[in-house]
Amino acid sequence: MAEKTKSGVPGLDEALHGGFPKGSVILISGGPGTGKSILMNQFLANGASQFKEPGVLVSMEETLTSTIRNMKQFGWDLQELMDKGLIALVDASPMIQNERVVLKPEHPVLGREEFTMESLLSLIHREIRRVKAKRVAIDSISTLTLQHKDLFRIRHDLLNMVRSLRMSQATCLVAVESPTGDSIGRFDVEGFLMDGVIMMKLMSQGTVRIRTIEIGKMRGTSHQMNPLLLIIGEKGMQVSDLPPIQ
Repeated sequence: MAEKTKSGVPGLDEALHGGFPKGSVILISGGPGTGKSILMNQFLANGASQFKEPGVLVSMEETLTSTIRNMKQFGWDLQELMDKGLIALVDASPMIQNERVVLKPEHPVLGREEFTMESLLSLIHREIRRVKAKRVAIDSISTLTLQHKDLFRIRHDLLNMVRSLRMSQATCLVAVESPTGDSIGRFDVEGFLMDGVIMMKLMSQGTVRIRTIEIGKMRGTSHQMNPLLLIIGEKGMQVSDLPPIQ
């Protein structure tokens, strides 16, 4: 069995029969409000605080200022972890000013002509080496549509990203917005390129809306197959068996 990287999310490591296979690249797929960003930040925060595994957070959508503020509600002080050298933050999110995307210093920014996937990956690897990262979270690749209208170029960038992340030997989570509840990704190839797929959904349980999480595939390990209940509370998320529909 492959060596495992524990998420630290209650119930999820049990469903993964020990955790994510070390060094794998995992797709985190879901619609808005399903908890993708929380899972990725919890994965990094737990790695730094519980398992002594530094990480790199790459924001390709939300600004890091907003991410740091939002994650504090769960008790995860990303700024403090960054100051301690336990987490590196890479901001590649678009900055909107006067309805135009403008360049932020030292970071590749989606939507600019100067942006290339190679420049972003170079920065990611630099930060991985600097903090000796064992974990990486990229949130989210959906914004590649800001850079390319050509689906072929987007798929080419994704292939380069996955190959490059595997070379880092870090365990990597990569988020993508799924346009419908039944689709795995946005660009039709993500599920094939990556080593694992986790699908997060909003569903109806009788008259109540609930969140679920399902492990679609995970190379290198056995895992639980059925959808599980996902609960988001004051300390982040936890996973448990899905109760029968009433």
